[in-house]
Amino acid sequence: MEHSYLRYRSLWATGVVTSPSCKIGVDHDKDEELVVCGAVRDVVWWSPSTGKLVRTFRGEVESSGFESSPNDGGRGEVVAVAVPVATDAALKHAVAVAYASGVVRVYRGRDEEDRFEVEGHRGAVHVLRWCPAACWLCSGGANGELVLWDCVGERGAWRLAGHKRAATDVCFLGSWTGGGTGLLVSASRDATIRVWDRDRCVETISCEAPAMGVDAAESRVASAGDDSSLRLWEFSSSEENLGSSSSMRRARPSEACQQLRFSPDGSKIGCLTATCLEVYAEQRREKKTKKRKRSLLVLVATVFPTDRPRSFGFLRDSVVVFGTRANTLEMRGVNDDDRDDDVRKIGVLGHRSAVRSLSLSSDARSVCAASAGGLKIWATASPTLERSLAAVKKVLSVCFVPGDSEVVAGAKDGSLRIVDVASGIDTEATPPHAGAVWALDAAILGNKICVMSGGADRELKIWRLAKSRTLKLTKTLDVEDEILAARFVCDVRFVAVATHDACVRVFFADTLKFKLTLYGHKLGALCVDGTTDASLLATASADKTIKLWGLEFGDLRRSILAHDDAVTALLFFRDTHYLVTASKDGALKMWDADRFLCVQHFKRGHVGEVWALAASPSGDRVYSGGADRSVRAWQRTDEPVFASEEAEARLDAELRDDRRETHAAIVAESSGGPSADRLADAIELARAEDAKTDDHHHHHHQQPSVLLLGRTTARYVLDALAAVPSPDLETAILLLPLDLLTSLLDYLAATLDATNLELVARAVTTAVKLHHKSVVAHEPLRAVLNTLRLSLRDSLGAERSIYGTNLAALRLAAFTT
Repeated sequence: MEHSYLRYRSLWATGVVTSPSCKIGVDHDKDEELVVCGAVRDVVWWSPSTGKLVRTFRGEVESSGFESSPNDGGRGEVVAVAVPVATDAALKHAVAVAYASGVVRVYRGRDEEDRFEVEGHRGAVHVLRWCPAACWLCSGGANGELVLWDCVGERGAWRLAGHKRAATDVCFLGSWTGGGTGLLVSASRDATIRVWDRDRCVETISCEAPAMGVDAAESRVASAGDDSSLRLWEFSSSEENLGSSSSMRRARPSEACQQLRFSPDGSKIGCLTATCLEVYAEQRREKKTKKRKRSLLVLVATVFPTDRPRSFGFLRDSVVVFGTRANTLEMRGVNDDDRDDDVRKIGVLGHRSAVRSLSLSSDARSVCAASAGGLKIWATASPTLERSLAAVKKVLSVCFVPGDSEVVAGAKDGSLRIVDVASGIDTEATPPHAGAVWALDAAILGNKICVMSGGADRELKIWRLAKSRTLKLTKTLDVEDEILAARFVCDVRFVAVATHDACVRVFFADTLKFKLTLYGHKLGALCVDGTTDASLLATASADKTIKLWGLEFGDLRRSILAHDDAVTALLFFRDTHYLVTASKDGALKMWDADRFLCVQHFKRGHVGEVWALAASPSGDRVYSGGADRSVRAWQRTDEPVFASEEAEARLDAELRDDRRETHAAIVAESSGGPSADRLADAIELARAEDAKTDDHHHHHHQQPSVLLLGRTTARYVLDALAAVPSPDLETAILLLPLDLLTSLLDYLAATLDATNLELVARAVTTAVKLHHKSVVAHEPLRAVLNTLRLSLRDSLGAERSIYGTNLAALRLAAFTT
């Protein structure tokens, strides 16, 4: 009976305020304005007034372990959100979400289960926009196609194909309810603006305007892009077209416009660049009458957020909210006197950069994540932040000290700091490393708390935690190359060190004496771990493989191509031989080290590189962190998993996946039966013609068959043999009856010459191999083969002589030149 395992499912994810790949939206609710953001796979609502997380909609909930989804892997990332602007719309609480896979999901209200999905794009969706009544939704894809969705009927209405490059923005004009004359305006990277009347393009404007905005009255459209102009277009309901009403040069023409939006009252226009927000306002009419050539738009404020902006939205009371690339939301006030006031910043719950290291406390109640912005300690029961510790330097590694009252962090500048979890006070250990600290581990060694560190300076250091809660250096070991990973393994009996020279060295933990070196990886070894029973050691490398070693003699048990990219982390579950690996390809996998099997893939996880892993002592929880800045928890369930069924499900999903970048070159296989039938028909026809020729009574009265086309019977059979495809020749000869095979060899012997020598030799050799027993037992067949043997030997000898002569001539010519 096949061995069964237990499945792990995603439990929660945290650490992301707003994804940099998704522009934010503003929900103008009557009760409270909320900021809607994409958070990797999820959609989150933040309150600008309180800074708290109001609501979260999970991106994917698995219903079956074998069910494949178009949102697996990186394609499950939220890339666009859209919220209806009008508060009196039919679906005023709705939100539309687009994924990198092309799937569009619409939540009708505040109930996560009240939703529907549509799929009409072959690639990622770049833009989403609601019509004023929230009955129609338009999505624009990376290939330039626009799809209009009927959200009442939950179906696609029209596919608009006109743009040659990716769509960048869309907006609705006019009335889209009843028999209204509504228009759709779209912008693209192909330097055109197109105006659509439902299913047809009515106007095309050549304009560098990848960003657009429409006012609340749906009567004016603002456009800007890579050029230095900001244009304002007015919609004419009678003529159903756009007319340029005004144009001006932007205040910062060297920076391209990334996003353009009107304020809720339509009095201001925000133009977002790579560094700031330019706020423009329309001049009053009496000023226009005094000087007609003067532009209608004037710059009233320039707002510079603290971090690089990715998107923005207008709130009430002249407040703008920025979604930044640093995983924060920043609210600032906009005044007409060209000043900006700080309002609020939401970012304490977000990691500033990729999560490079994870460490779990000994009681499994807290998990510490390290990133460039510092350390964050999360509660494992629910994703609540217990402590946020800012760091001046970029933190690369972290580990809890036994007792869980301190955390040790290693930085890129080589410093090693011990941080008190309760107070947040940190103390630097001396002397520091001379390079980045890539490896950290802590354990109780000889009744003393010891911390091991290693990094780019090629030194492995053992520190002892003193009573003053400081680190004292006790031992230093020089290693041949940079240390990328170091672990206490096998219940602190050994120290395993993975280095950049693709080797893993094992030392005794108490004395640091050398035990053995493991060779085999082709690229640098990135991670290492061992079983608690000291029988196995697992190593992983940038060469995409994991290797299992016997720890007693250092013998290689198995090398497995585990991932599609470098394997960045691995760990054994305590008291088991089950192994979990993480990779830069974004996948997490569980392995059985005794059977060398991949047990399962952790589905619907990270959408980027995975850098860190941690697991509870009982193995019921696994935690992962990666480049998407999130920390994810995986819970072991009671659902059984069979490795063979998982492998079949993965193969079926790959075969059904039409979005793969590469495909196998599938060649239709032929059985050779048709070729054998045609060859047999040719031999039978030739034999019939020869029988007619041998009949002296009808010799002068019978005409040869027209199928011979004037050829002799032997030449006709030879041509039929040459028409057999080369891959089918063996099968065709195998399927011939013995009497037809004898006739075939007779005809080949009669037509053997220099022009068909290769074909005849191959056919005769194949026939002898396939029908050896029949040749031995059949006298007429042996006689034919004797004739062919002599003829082929002479012919092949002549060919060999010609080849030798030509080769000698070529060598002589090369020598003389």
